[in-house]
Amino acid sequence: MLGLAVGNALGVQAEFWEAGEIAAAHPEGLREIDSAERLHPWDDDVAQAVVLAEAMLAGDGRMTCEDLPGD
Repeated sequence: MLGLAVGNALGVQAEFWEAGEIAAAHPEGLREIDSAERLHPWDDDVAQAVVLAEAMLAGDGRMTCEDLPGD
C-alpha cells in the first residue's frame, strides 16, 4: 500500500502525459513528489485501494461485491 501511494504521488504530476512528454520534462525520471501534491497524500486511486484492502482483510481474502461500499 505504501508503494502504491508513493508511486501515485510521484506520477500524478504527469498523469495523462505521453511517454515522450514525461521523458522530455523529466530526463532522469520522476524522483520528487511535486510540492503541490505533498499537501494531498490521498486521492481517489489511493482511497479505492484502501477500501479494497480493508474489504479483503475483513473477509479473509474472500469477498463479493456486497462487501464493498456502495453509493
